[in-house]
Amino acid sequence: MAEDQVGIHVVPRLPRAFTDAMESAKESRRVAEEANARSAREYRQAARVLQEEGITLRDIGMLLGVSYQRAGQLTKEA
Repeated sequence: MAEDQVGIHVVPRLPRAFTDAMESAKESRRVAEEANARSAREYRQAARVLQEEGITLRDIGMLLGVSYQRAGQLTKEA
């Protein structure tokens, strides 16, 4: 830009409905992430309980709706 030119930067004013919707969406995402973390902990706990009862990894996987490989991971995760 030449020295004798003036640059104008326009900052749009966002509608209140948009900012409200975005705040709500961010809160919903936060709640969902917390629920996913809680669910993962509960799956690990359920897998460990079944393992402690002597249930095979294949059966644990079937009961949890995951592969036996994933069941093995769940039982080993802290």
